[in-house]
Amino acid sequence: MVDAFNATLEKINFGNIKLVVAETGWPTIGNDPCTSVSNAQTYNKNLLSHMTRNGTPRRPNYIMPTFFFEMFNKNLKGGAVEQNFGFFYPNMQPVYLFW
Repeated sequence: MVDAFNATLEKINFGNIKLVVAETGWPTIGNDPCTSVSNAQTYNKNLLSHMTRNGTPRRPNYIMPTFFFEMFNKNLKGGAVEQNFGFFYPNMQPVYLFW
C-alpha cells in the first residue's frame, strides 16, 4: 500500500514527499482465529525488523518512521478487538515479549 501511494504521488509530481506510517498493529483478542498473542507478536516483530532495515521496493533507501498502535490495552473502548492492540495491560505488565 505504501508503494502504491508513493507511485501516485510521483504521478502527480509530489514524489519528494516522505511518508510515515501513522499507526499500525495487530490485536491479540477478538477475532479468532486471526487474533492471537502469537499473531500480534509476529506481525509487530516482522514490521519492526522490516522498517528498521529496509525501505519499500519503490524506495529501498528510505527508512520510514512507523508508530505502533498501541502502547496499552484499553478496556473502555468498544469491542474486544479495539481493546486489545496494546503491548501492555493497564497494570503495565507486558501482553507478550517484544522490547
